[in-house]
Amino acid sequence: MTIPDETTNDSPTGDGAPADETFGWTETSEDPDKGGGAAQAARDVLNQIQSAVENVAEKAGPVAREIQSRAAPLARELAERAAPVAREVGARAAGLAAMAGERAGPLAAKAASATADAGVKLAERSREVASELRRAAPPAAVSDADAAAEMPSGDGAENPPA
Repeated sequence: MTIPDETTNDSPTGDGAPADETFGWTETSEDPDKGGGAAQAARDVLNQIQSAVENVAEKAGPVAREIQSRAAPLARELAERAAPVAREVGARAAGLAAMAGERAGPLAAKAASATADAGVKLAERSREVASELRRAAPPAAVSDADAAAEMPSGDGAENPPA
């Protein structure tokens, strides 16, 4: 029994009718400058597209230049009008910053003074509590170092400058 070789079959459809090659590639030349067919049609389409793009670019150039020539003076005028307004806004902002600085200075000084006073009062109260705790402790627990800590340091922290 022999199996027929389908590669040598003369009828590609198998029914004896020839194959429809309407859309088949007919050009056999490897040289793109020779022959017609699909390659030439593709070149023609590309040439038409290129021509259309060049035509649009040629017509759009003057329109773009016209728009630019009209927009440039408007942009210059806008910049000229905006510059004084921007300067005025900057000057007002600087004035407000200066006023805030002037008002913040005395407030900061008052806060520093209040903090110093609170620190002195806290230190005095802490010494009192430490002294009371030492008095309540048995006499053997109090050492010379503890007694030295109870003494004022003499650096003027107890009496801050007014």
